[in-house]
Amino acid sequence: MPRSAASTRTAAAQRFLLRSLGDGINFVGALARNVDIGGKSLYSFVPNTGVFTLIGIYKPNNTNPVNGIMGNTILTTEKGFAFFTDGNRKLQMIGYNGSGNAFSAVSLIGLPVDYLNKTFLFIASSNGGTTITFSVGNFETPMLHDARASAASLSAGDMTNNLTLGRASSTFGPGRAEGLEWHIYNTELSQAEKDTFHLTGQLPSGLVGSKYVIPSGASGATITDSGSFANNGTLTSVAYTSDPMKKLKPRSAAASRAPVS
Repeated sequence: MPRSAASTRTAAAQRFLLRSLGDGINFVGALARNVDIGGKSLYSFVPNTGVFTLIGIYKPNNTNPVNGIMGNTILTTEKGFAFFTDGNRKLQMIGYNGSGNAFSAVSLIGLPVDYLNKTFLFIASSNGGTTITFSVGNFETPMLHDARASAASLSAGDMTNNLTLGRASSTFGPGRAEGLEWHIYNTELSQAEKDTFHLTGQLPSGLVGSKYVIPSGASGATITDSGSFANNGTLTSVAYTSDPMKKLKPRSAAASRAPVS
């Protein structure tokens, strides 16, 4: 007998909570709280084409909601992009072309008021930079999706700085969370594909880009790219954390069903 939507969400919540609540990369340094994965040319497709899907799975652990998911700059004089949660708990995605914004959008959805120490899936995607679609889920409720219009003035050439995970740039959005997983692809996933990933952890085959899952290691350790780019990175000013009790006794899916708003 097919599972109901509620039982499917329960299974998804248990799967993600079992996998993630007891583990994470805790960003601990004063400035360089990030994972440096390089890729000035590899990831230039984001500001250059405006066609992308960025995914971050995080457990925020600080009362300041400003948190860099991934990016390499917040300066209009540089080329690159920034994906982060802002001071109003909303998602922002900004591309930079070296003389201004390549695209820019702020979501109407984001973190709930009681976001601390809960695991969230954040997605930003676009198919040309004129519309940025944000998606948020906390593995205990269905995903929410929000499409925001954006003016596009795309970039050209390589990004100015290396891409980092856990910061929006080298100077903004330090990781105030335990980072669990990051993806960056050169195509826009459909809403159905995002919902499937939220419920099952499965993505379409053949995606071009990078996938990073937390390693067990301290600063200086390698984080492996299991995506097609195979662009391994290095942990910088971070610490691996693990809580076996959280793995053994995950919070039930019925608990804390506060909607993302």
